[in-house]
Amino acid sequence: MIQLNVTTHALRSVHKAGGLDAYILSTPPRKLKSISGMRLRERLMEAKGAGKSLPGGAPGAAASPSDDDARERDE
Repeated sequence: MIQLNVTTHALRSVHKAGGLDAYILSTPPRKLKSISGMRLRERLMEAKGAGKSLPGGAPGAAASPSDDDARERDE
């Protein structure tokens, strides 16, 4: 378990990005503004680079299954 103190604005941003993994990976490092955020980003990048599956089941990304379904329907 990871404990983080975040603002209400950050929670909204995480929700809009599609989850914590997607938020951390899509936010530029200079905007994370915390050592714990940077460490978490490094851990996620290592997991992504090693081809490991990140939480949520998508290898190297935090895409939701519904995104995949929508892409398949559009094709």
